[in-house]
Amino acid sequence: MFVCAKTTCPNHKKQPLYCLVCCEDENPIHDHVPKSISTQTSSLQTLWQEIRKDASQKLAACDEWLGHYRGLVTLL
Repeated sequence: MFVCAKTTCPNHKKQPLYCLVCCEDENPIHDHVPKSISTQTSSLQTLWQEIRKDASQKLAACDEWLGHYRGLVTLL
């Protein structure tokens, strides 16, 4: 149900996914508020969309530059 998204958490790598029982324990394993897996997934989807858009813009800029200097690149 929950994901450990806090990289400084002592159990971030040991137990990245955990359930409600682990969260309600008297001595919780994770030292932070639980974050829902669905919330984390939505955040990651938004991040990937931004990365794809940025990569697409950079590729377009490279194609434009290559259009101007194709002869020189071929020669080199």
